[in-house]
Amino acid sequence: MMHGDRARKSFQQSAFSTRKYVRNSSGDRCLMDV
Repeated sequence: MMHGDRARKSFQQSAFSTRKYVRNSSGDRCLMDV
């Protein structure tokens, strides 16, 4: 619904997973395994 809520949800999901959002050379956000 709200962009802020969606961003917060994605942050929580990434916190509980082994992946995180990173920016590649093109500036796009991608999920990278850590």
